Amino acid sequence: MLLYRGIGLFLTALPGWVDALGFLELGGFYPSFMSGNTTQLGVGIGAGRPELMPLLLIAGFFSGAFAASLLATVSERWRLSRVLSLVEWPTNARHTVRFKTARQ
Repeated sequence: MLLYRGIGLFLTALPGWVDALGFLELGGFYPSFMSGNTTQLGVGIGAGRPELMPLLLIAGFFSGAFAASLLATVSERWRLSRVLSLVEWPTNARHTVRFKTARQ
C-alpha cells in the first residue's frame, strides 16, 4: 500500500515538474497543460496580439493525441508499447539535438 502511495505521489508531481521546466524554457507557455495555453491564446487574441507558440503547442497536443489514438486502434498486439514509443520518440529526439548542439 505504501508503494502505491509513493508511485501516486511521484506521478502527481512529475507533470508539475515538467510543466515548470517547460514554462521556463518556452518563455511562459506550458508544454503539458493545455488549459494555460488556450487561456494565453485567448488573451492574446482578445488583446489584438495573438502569439504563435500557444497555437503550436495546442496543435502539437491534438496531433499527438490523434496519432496515438489511431495507432492504438490499428495495433492489435503490443498496443501500449507502440503508443508509448510514439510518445517517447519526439522527447528523445529533442534531447539528442540539444545534447549534440551543446557539445559543439
